[in-house]
Amino acid sequence: MTAQPLGTVPTDGNARALSRRRTLREVSQATVEYLIEHGTADVTVKDLTRYAGISDRTFFRYFPRKEDAIRPFLMAGTERVAAEFLARPSDEPIKDSFVAVWSKAWPSTHPEEARKMYRVFGSDRAFQAVWLQTMIDSEDYWCEVLASRLGLDPRSKRMVFAAAAVLTAVRVAWRSFGHDEEVSLATTIAINIHMLSDDLFVPVRNSSLESEERKNHD
Repeated sequence: MTAQPLGTVPTDGNARALSRRRTLREVSQATVEYLIEHGTADVTVKDLTRYAGISDRTFFRYFPRKEDAIRPFLMAGTERVAAEFLARPSDEPIKDSFVAVWSKAWPSTHPEEARKMYRVFGSDRAFQAVWLQTMIDSEDYWCEVLASRLGLDPRSKRMVFAAAAVLTAVRVAWRSFGHDEEVSLATTIAINIHMLSDDLFVPVRNSSLESEERKNHD
């Protein structure tokens, strides 16, 4: 997967795919809005389709199960954060870039809604499994994003580990945020990110880890 900022101008050849993607995200956003509004995962597909203004048939054309409908919303959030990250100054320390983009992300600017969303997902194993799997699936995406900032191969061990470490820092922050009204998600992510090794996030020529990795390949 090649990480690209949102907002790319479509061509005629992919207009249908983009239309489908737009529908997926609109239904997904409506699903998450409904779950937040009602504060429970105990909803039916009929509840969701009525709220989204679509038929059950249309819903199942895109989503095998109701839980799957949250995935496009979550991935869209990942892409927005990644796009903001890639737009940060190239000479800015990567840890500072992460802190900056998360401080302006939707969960940080709408903490009450975000906390309700997390609690709904956490109250149901199927929704929770989709949320966790979406984070795992986004590791490849973040490998690309980080590699583009550092001039590294996204398949390198360092990038794979760095992406997993960053997402773990975010996931653990969500857990604290979801269970404590006094916790700030952005602040907790910043604390967790700054506990990671600086050597994960420096360009290839300046990294002792990269040198060690090259030795392991030789």
